[in-house]
Amino acid sequence: MHLEPTSPCEERRDSGPTRTEELRTLGELLDGPASPVSVVEISGERWMGKTALLRDFARLAEAKDWTVASGYASPPLPGVPFGVFADALDDLLGRFGSGLMDGRSHEHVRWLAGIFPALATSAPPSEPTGPAEMYQVFRAVRGLLTSLGSPGGLLLTIDDVHWADQASVTLLGHLLRHPPDGKVVIAIAHRPAQVDPLLRSLLAEAVANGSAHRVSSAPLSDEHALALLPGDLSRVRCETLLRESGGNPGMLRAFASAPASPAGTGGQVMRLPLDVLADCLRDFRGLSALGWTVARSAAVLGEPFEPGPLRQVAEASDAEVRAAIDELIREDLICPEQFSRRFRFRNALLRAAAYQSAGPGWLIGAHTRAARGLTALGESRPELATHLQRSASTGDVEGAEVLLDAAQRHLWEDAAQAASWAQTAIDLDTRPEGPAQEQRVLLGKALALAGRLRQSLAVLGGLGSHPDGQPGIWLEGHNWLAWVRGLLGQHESARAELAVAIDHPALTDAGSLAVSRRTRFILDLERNAAPEALDVEALHGGTATARPVLHGYVIALLAVAALRRADTAVAKALAEDAAEVFGRTADRDLAKHLDGLYWLAEVESALGNADLALAHAERGLHVAENRRLCGQIPQFATALGVLQLRAGDRVGAARHAACAKAAATSIGSDHLLAAALALESEALEGGPLPSAEQSPPPPRSPRLPLLASIDNDEAMLELEALSGRELEIAVLVSEGRTNQQIARALELSHKTVETYLGRIFKKLTVASRAEVAAMVGRSGGAGSLVSAGARGISRA
Repeated sequence: MHLEPTSPCEERRDSGPTRTEELRTLGELLDGPASPVSVVEISGERWMGKTALLRDFARLAEAKDWTVASGYASPPLPGVPFGVFADALDDLLGRFGSGLMDGRSHEHVRWLAGIFPALATSAPPSEPTGPAEMYQVFRAVRGLLTSLGSPGGLLLTIDDVHWADQASVTLLGHLLRHPPDGKVVIAIAHRPAQVDPLLRSLLAEAVANGSAHRVSSAPLSDEHALALLPGDLSRVRCETLLRESGGNPGMLRAFASAPASPAGTGGQVMRLPLDVLADCLRDFRGLSALGWTVARSAAVLGEPFEPGPLRQVAEASDAEVRAAIDELIREDLICPEQFSRRFRFRNALLRAAAYQSAGPGWLIGAHTRAARGLTALGESRPELATHLQRSASTGDVEGAEVLLDAAQRHLWEDAAQAASWAQTAIDLDTRPEGPAQEQRVLLGKALALAGRLRQSLAVLGGLGSHPDGQPGIWLEGHNWLAWVRGLLGQHESARAELAVAIDHPALTDAGSLAVSRRTRFILDLERNAAPEALDVEALHGGTATARPVLHGYVIALLAVAALRRADTAVAKALAEDAAEVFGRTADRDLAKHLDGLYWLAEVESALGNADLALAHAERGLHVAENRRLCGQIPQFATALGVLQLRAGDRVGAARHAACAKAAATSIGSDHLLAAALALESEALEGGPLPSAEQSPPPPRSPRLPLLASIDNDEAMLELEALSGRELEIAVLVSEGRTNQQIARALELSHKTVETYLGRIFKKLTVASRAEVAAMVGRSGGAGSLVSAGARGISRA
């Protein structure tokens, strides 16, 4: 996502009611004769939009024919006083020429020449030598501003005043107490936590007596914040970003542009795009060398951090670390935790910038020192794994064990991180026979959950066709292999994998076999085929008591099967039980059986409980996105979009279609991409489905029916109104075929297929292809229609 010119440093935000009102009020200060308000104060945290508002105020003044001079402060350079005013006014003074100096005393001219290089030709520059002369300098600048403001008015804007040099701050204080005559307004922007305490006090006094006007940057409303986010982010993801950014527009854009959530796992650091990194590093420019080292060391340690480990990583003394911490707090880069000796960065962007600015060689050493310190303190393995991943050497068996253990523990917390840890552990292993089967399966699982499907296939495909001493591990690998093939739309290959596993004589573990049966059961549901008739015990392997969430998952699957049999009463009872179980289950436990929410959403939708269906789909998407279970994001985003479309929310459906499309593309599933494209086509005013040349063939059937009715007999009666050719086309539509694919299959023209579809829509009283597919599915699918045709369905 390209942030220019709306990056964190640009702080630009879209106009909303609050922003419009602010500008209207500021514009009134420029109208008419001299205003009693001589200073406008714009305060707010970093990236809240201060710069944008200051810039809009300047444009407004220019439109009213005011003279505008703009400058900004930066971390001051020693020996350069009044730098803010020189930056703002020097170019303007160069345009006015030496005529501005007419009538001024020789001393004033020399002092002004010492501040503004453009006036150096008027007299030899001179610097004040004491308080009395400094006061005269202030009077000279005040008089100069009065001249610049006559006759049309002068607006002087100064950004980032919290970084101003002391002389500039003192001069601003003088101008607050003794404002220039005439139409002169000084507008300043600053961060309240960093601004000079005396200046803050003077500003408060000026606001109280009416000579200054204060604008405090408020967080964006959800509506205006949402407008800044890309259209392919899910509503769930948008809400997460809004919460994490606190309505701060700069942080919001940066979080949206980063590949992962600001809330990292195991001390991980989000990776910033280069333009965002450059913007964030502005805040570090004033740091000393020691401050830089300690900031980077803190970024390596993760949050929260303590002075003790910080000393070891930074290789600094206790006094040096304390001094650096004070410096970082002054710069508002870190803050102490309440009632604690621990500290945090002000936000995730600052930590990421500090980390990303460090050199690779220094980082290796820093992580090595951090790992050594955590080992001595007996810290938990996941925290240690973060540092070992970047510092362990080939052949480090103990380090590899720590990484594998951390990967196993965090598999359902952050699959991408677990995959990275598992891969590093395997890379550290120098045994000639290669990684153990258990390690290979762990890596394959993590890759699958992280959405790296092709890599997962390559890893799990190397397990072989026979168990090798660890039948349970081998079977688990084949179950995951089938799951990945299902996501890729390779249903027949997935069933073949499961058949090999289930029928193998060496495999007797009830729990592992139950996983295989559940996976095959789901594959049948996805294909609209009749699932294998199994009871609850066969599907959960007798572990329902120990794992209630598994029991909820199983009965959700059985509820879908009951719907396919048109057994509404059973489906309703099972759905209620599953919903109760899932409602009591924390997200961390639900993640392992997340598909249960997907199927429960389908059941509730078919039963007419639209709100419940939406809630289940939203929760599933929330869990998948927050835990980076990328392999499941396309399914939940598509399901949520379908439900919204059925409820008449085309905007929401289009957003989640775009989200599903981006997610399916990122994991490389043409199967799920086609489903997202079909939804997108329906959401965009029921337009035609993409052609075969534009997109891969869609999946054989929609994953989630749009119609609430589930009466099998009723659907069969409705379909009796179709002719034989229309029935053929309806069946092909239910299999997800495009118009061009149907035309080729039946040797018809594309236009003829469109004509038949128009007739089908009219006869069935539907408005979309998805509704046709759902009606065919409710009738029992293509097989049932063929059988019914043999029994006499009208072919007229």
